[in-house]
Amino acid sequence: MQQVSQQLVSQPEVTATPMVPKTSMMPAGRAAGSHHRNMSQAPANLAGPVVAVNQCSAISSQRDELPIPRIVAIGDQSAGKSTVVSRILNIPLPSGIGPSTRTPLHIASRLGPAKAELSVPEQPLLMAQGDQAGRESWEGSKLRSLGWRRESGRYIKGLLLVDGQWPPGPEVVKTAVCEVTIAVAGEWNLMVDVELRLDWQSDTTPNLDIIDLPGLVLMPVAGQPDDMPQQIQSMVDKYILDKDTLIMCVLSGVDFDRYDSSKSDGDLSRTLVVITKLDFYRSAEEQLCQLRCLQEHPDNLDHTPIDVVVVRHP
Repeated sequence: MQQVSQQLVSQPEVTATPMVPKTSMMPAGRAAGSHHRNMSQAPANLAGPVVAVNQCSAISSQRDELPIPRIVAIGDQSAGKSTVVSRILNIPLPSGIGPSTRTPLHIASRLGPAKAELSVPEQPLLMAQGDQAGRESWEGSKLRSLGWRRESGRYIKGLLLVDGQWPPGPEVVKTAVCEVTIAVAGEWNLMVDVELRLDWQSDTTPNLDIIDLPGLVLMPVAGQPDDMPQQIQSMVDKYILDKDTLIMCVLSGVDFDRYDSSKSDGDLSRTLVVITKLDFYRSAEEQLCQLRCLQEHPDNLDHTPIDVVVVRHP
């Protein structure tokens, strides 16, 4: 049985993978070029390490071509997905009661010169019918009045200050996400499959893609179409279908028995389960009882996920 950590993690950390420099195996004082010999001539006890170093060197020289890890955050509405993503990447995102994530948010975290931009495709913000088809909608004009620019088929907003100071202020990202969400999804509770992209880059950020998806619901609420739950499920299915994508299934402490990725990840081999809000229970006894249930639950599944992690509410 895979053990569930009983430690409530207050601040998950993600660090960039260190780059492996090319390493010469030539001993000091040996003539240049004398180490280029057939591998079969190397002493048996050195063959493995030499091969490993050569492989690491090859990876280092091709690191720009390696795929960026991709994680999709899924789970029930208000389970705490955005809060977990915020704490992994140290990016303040909108969160709270109700549907705070109403469009897919693709966070492209990269190691490099400071950059922070939020963008959205322009197509949803253009007129679709009549003589005005293809022209900018009122929502698009409103974005530009709020400091967004339109270029290369997207609406883009820079989030850094004029002097390029890193990181952006704590409310800057939240405000921009709310602005563009209202523009493409309206003021109320609609969810739309229009992907926002946050380019987040500095000399301390990891190379990582995380996509925060709208939360799953069982029933539509006021202002939503009757098939809203099915629309959200279809959105989730589309994003987790890729077999190279890791699935971070975020569940609240009272709903830990739902592994919503199981339809597309039948053996849970690429699913990480994150349990939130366990510390909402009033007493230590209640928390311990829930932890015991968490430890017993994987035994009742045909498969177990990569890991089950418990995080403390901030």
